[in-house]
Amino acid sequence: MKPARLAASAAPLFLFLLGNALADAPPDADALARLQQQVQDLTRRVAQQQQEIVDLRARMPAQPAQQAAAQPGPPPAAGPQAVAAAPAQAAPALATSRQDAASEAAQSPAEVAAQGHAPQFQHRLTLTAGWSDTYYDRRQLALSGFLALDAIFLGNISVAQTKAHVETFDLAMQYGLSDDLALNFDLPYVVRNSRFLSAGQNASTSAISEASVTNADVGDVTFGADYRLIREHGDIPDVVASLKVTAPTGTSPFGIAVVQPDPQNTNLQVPQRLPTGNGVWTINPSVSVLKSRDPVVLFGNIGYVYNVARDVAVINPASIDGPGRVKLGDGIQLGGGFAVVLNERASISTSIAGLFSRATEVRLPGQGWQSVNGSASASVSLGFGLNYALSRHLTLSAMLQAGLTPDTPNYALSIRFPYVF
Repeated sequence: MKPARLAASAAPLFLFLLGNALADAPPDADALARLQQQVQDLTRRVAQQQQEIVDLRARMPAQPAQQAAAQPGPPPAAGPQAVAAAPAQAAPALATSRQDAASEAAQSPAEVAAQGHAPQFQHRLTLTAGWSDTYYDRRQLALSGFLALDAIFLGNISVAQTKAHVETFDLAMQYGLSDDLALNFDLPYVVRNSRFLSAGQNASTSAISEASVTNADVGDVTFGADYRLIREHGDIPDVVASLKVTAPTGTSPFGIAVVQPDPQNTNLQVPQRLPTGNGVWTINPSVSVLKSRDPVVLFGNIGYVYNVARDVAVINPASIDGPGRVKLGDGIQLGGGFAVVLNERASISTSIAGLFSRATEVRLPGQGWQSVNGSASASVSLGFGLNYALSRHLTLSAMLQAGLTPDTPNYALSIRFPYVF
């Protein structure tokens, strides 16, 4: 029992026993003075505790206070018992307000920090609405000629630039079949806009041609499962094995016709439409680890991206205008970082992620596999994230990634809202 409620409950009993003792025992001046002093001290402490409770109630939000005031209670007592009964009535109101605040609190600090970095198994159903914006800015300078006298270039100069925005709106679902097994599904809708700029027709760098292409369609759907191999205990981290499969439901990049928007500049050729998917089935097994060391959460993952080869009617009208078989380069995923818990609602994180892909290969009828020059890539990005629990069920997760290599987007900004049922 709390000290305030103990003192409030003991005061009436103490006064009752004191009255009986004074009525039955012979009067003693010293004993009577001591008892009166104890009563005054007890009354003073009760009044002080009552004032502290009143101050605490004044700091509480108005709604819990109004709800507590509306709750029925016994009528106030008269005389000295009123002072003792007031704290006993205020204590349940204070406890109720704390329960209301706890019910609105976020998930545990470890859950908040781990959100977005590792699969979660403690909930049955999670729906996530997300938005992301990825920006590319690529410049290319092509020289066709020779250098005379080690100072003068004679030939054609072609300057090309591509600026692209890729916005993705996705709805993801995760359903926990058990405490260690969860299924997930992701449906994206992709809006792409690319601006193509080119200069250098007939050795001129003053005339610049520009064209813009926009396309919006459903992206590649992803579904898979996460299984927790080891639960975190002691110095052992959480170890989770994941398998994701991506279906080519978006607009395929193969067979898209290329046109020349400016008749005066043959250097500028743009696609009629933009792809919203990779055009092939992708299988992505991975293993992730997570370890909590209050207030830090460490996480990391390693995975392999396997692209299934497929036959296409037209590989690329601009270079290979004919049927063939395409095998996008497989890749290795590596990532890791840490999150710092700021309080019971918020955490910040820093991470680095990389995807290292081999070159794409094509095989024409009657020929062997040939690598596509320049198709191998090394994509590495540095990310900064913020997770904030808006309530028990809803979390805000934001991530900003900056590209560290030429094969990586300049930046990628994503905002997600996981809702836990």
